[in-house]
Amino acid sequence: MSIPDDTHLISLMSCGALSTIGCILIISSALLFKKLQTYAFRLVTYLSIADLFASLSFLIPGYENEIFCLSQAVIQNYSQLASLLITGIISYSLYQTIVLENTRIVKKEKLLIFLSFAIPAILTPLPFITNSYGNYHGWCWILDKNEIDIIWVIVQFYGPLVIMLFINIFFYFMVYRKLWSDDSLRDNKKLVEKMMGRLKMYPLVLLVCFGPSLFHRVYYFIYNSSNMYLDLISGCMAALYGCFNAFVYGFTTKFKKNIRKTFGKLLKN
Repeated sequence: MSIPDDTHLISLMSCGALSTIGCILIISSALLFKKLQTYAFRLVTYLSIADLFASLSFLIPGYENEIFCLSQAVIQNYSQLASLLITGIISYSLYQTIVLENTRIVKKEKLLIFLSFAIPAILTPLPFITNSYGNYHGWCWILDKNEIDIIWVIVQFYGPLVIMLFINIFFYFMVYRKLWSDDSLRDNKKLVEKMMGRLKMYPLVLLVCFGPSLFHRVYYFIYNSSNMYLDLISGCMAALYGCFNAFVYGFTTKFKKNIRKTFGKLLKN
């Protein structure tokens, strides 16, 4: 379907709005609460900044005109690719600090974050060379008219998605194994089990949010026929990526304690 109906558009915008709220909550908390201004939570904040722009892109009615469509495509491409790279940085940082016990990784924060935002800035303009951005079955991104479009789809997102998924799984497996075998943590099994449960969620978010989008691409490549439900599900799951990240990465025990403490004071006043 080339032009979304009202249900499709409202669904995408609602999912994008939910993700926007989640991202703003994480970013504002990072600015307000000094206790959250650690290296780990700063990485989560960078992730939320990237996710915020991706979420806002789904609020743009890209089908209305070419400028809106290109704006949605470019913002979404840049921010989602940056977000993917930051998830890799987070898993790599956990591996360095927990498994290798290398706390000096903090000194590389600026370089790592610079690369995660610079690489998408280099890649995102490239599809303009072949006029590959446009309206694609429900929202605006890269088309599938030519072979070069398929290459852009792989280079711009799905290639990095698969790479980051495997990187995350590898690093989190190493962290998982370290936590499980660490004798000093055996006395605090609940803490270890809680952290292990959280580690499993990080790669799962990528699968849940972008698995339907990948199936969406493969489906249209093979059948080349309209499927409203597939358009809706894949679009909404991609739009909810920022919301899922906010819950999984950002809503830590320390974060929730600060929120409860702040609202507790406000209610007393």
